[in-house]
Amino acid sequence: MLHTPCGSQIVVERVAAIEEPAQETLMTGPEQSTHLLPLRYIPEDFDPDAPASLPVLQEWIDSNRSRVESDLLRCGGVLFRGFQVLSAEAFQTIVERLGANLLNYIVGNSPRTKVSDKVYTSTEYPATESIPLHNELSYLHQWPSKLFFFCLVAPAKGGETPIADSRRILAALDPPTRHKFENKGLQYIQNLHGGNQRLGKSWQAAFESEDKSVVEQVCAAKQVDFEWKADGGLRLVHNRQAVAVHPITKEAVWFSQADLWHPSRFPPPTRRVLMATFRADDMPNYVRYGDGSEIDAEDFAA
Repeated sequence: MLHTPCGSQIVVERVAAIEEPAQETLMTGPEQSTHLLPLRYIPEDFDPDAPASLPVLQEWIDSNRSRVESDLLRCGGVLFRGFQVLSAEAFQTIVERLGANLLNYIVGNSPRTKVSDKVYTSTEYPATESIPLHNELSYLHQWPSKLFFFCLVAPAKGGETPIADSRRILAALDPPTRHKFENKGLQYIQNLHGGNQRLGKSWQAAFESEDKSVVEQVCAAKQVDFEWKADGGLRLVHNRQAVAVHPITKEAVWFSQADLWHPSRFPPPTRRVLMATFRADDMPNYVRYGDGSEIDAEDFAA
């Protein structure tokens, strides 16, 4: 991977300047690796009140796609700031110009609205709620290699999307806890209602289909165990890893939504209501270790 000097400004073809944050060092065994998150791309003459045009960004991407890919592998995230991307359609053209093969949000767990062909809202959760940091669709056997975020209308307050380096998260786990997650894996349980409830997501929304045969075909293709329930709902069981190896860099990374699916994420009053209302296997979302043993809340604090 490339390691460029930090704290300096790099001008690429006089179109964009690149600002790098202060250097951070991560221990990865006997060697040290430098990871920066995120790396920021801005117009050469950056003016927040006069963003560069969309064609400027498109032209720069066409000439520097390999550079972006290299920076992304090195840093884990890149940020384009100061360009006129004024619609979901314009956002999708930029993403496709970066070489992305966009996917539909099938079997996705978060309530989302489809804005355009392959662009969704990040979530429909109330603004008062927060969503813990997680690896997108890590409960499926296939997941996106990249995520793209775009803000069309900035919120008056809040609205941040936290990002972190999964290499550092894994390195921060104490060895016994890491061993449990790494060796046992995870079993995610997802209960989707039949469209007649307000809690959780319906299977029709999750699969973007009203046809049960289509749902069953998708489950087979995605290696998901499924069970149609008497109340019209659908239970899905995903047996997955908690630690993955990056296919290009070969680095081990934390790759999980375990803390997001575990009831310990909720405040005590909410957690008590959930536990009193549902069996574990009937909760909208639940997770245990892959061998069937329960995950202690303390394991998420290790």
